[in-house]
Amino acid sequence: GTGISLLWDPGEGHDPCIPQWMRSGKAFEPHASGEPILEFWVTGSAAMDLETAAEEDIVDACMYVLGRSTGFEDVCLPRPVQILRTAWASSAHSKGGYTFIPAGVP
Repeated sequence: GTGISLLWDPGEGHDPCIPQWMRSGKAFEPHASGEPILEFWVTGSAAMDLETAAEEDIVDACMYVLGRSTGFEDVCLPRPVQILRTAWASSAHSKGGYTFIPAGVP
């Protein structure tokens, strides 16, 4: 893919700038629409933690990891205009469930 894959070193120790929910993600991927959008998926309890995190903390963590992962940590990367996140765990209708039905399945 054309994304930025993340490989976490368990022996690296605890970096206070990287929240635990961030470590459950594996990659920043471009959105399928081709628009200038990056997706970052987290699962399990990390997704529940992400639901309650402050937006500024989410952006700060993502910017920090993107900078470190690309070598641009000393460059002023543009901050996102907006973030979107789900609230599946707290939704009365899904309670954290996720279903994927591939194309072509009736």
